[in-house]
Amino acid sequence: MQFIPIVVFILGLPILIRAFLAFDTLVALERSQYPVAWESDGRPRPIIRGMFSSEFSLRGWLATQRCTFAWLFRTPGWASADPRARAALTRLRASAALWNLVIMPVFAVTVLLAVRVTH
Repeated sequence: MQFIPIVVFILGLPILIRAFLAFDTLVALERSQYPVAWESDGRPRPIIRGMFSSEFSLRGWLATQRCTFAWLFRTPGWASADPRARAALTRLRASAALWNLVIMPVFAVTVLLAVRVTH
């Protein structure tokens, strides 16, 4: 019983990775196709692809944090007319919803049950 939370978390990781990759796609699109918007957004960095970069800037990190949250609820102007950006936004939002509304509650319940059973 004590390993069930770990199993739930591991089974949910592909959903989290899908959300991160969708965000990375959005950042890559914004940077290459809409550089003015990317600059005004604070030059957000990709999450997964950014892990392998030796560059780090506090400004870019803060922009990434802000955009990851903001883009869940608001479609940026530059993305409205771009079908690739809209598709990536849909993947990002669906993955974030699955992670937060399904995986995390199930994980929390299994943690509570595991703690209860072991005590």
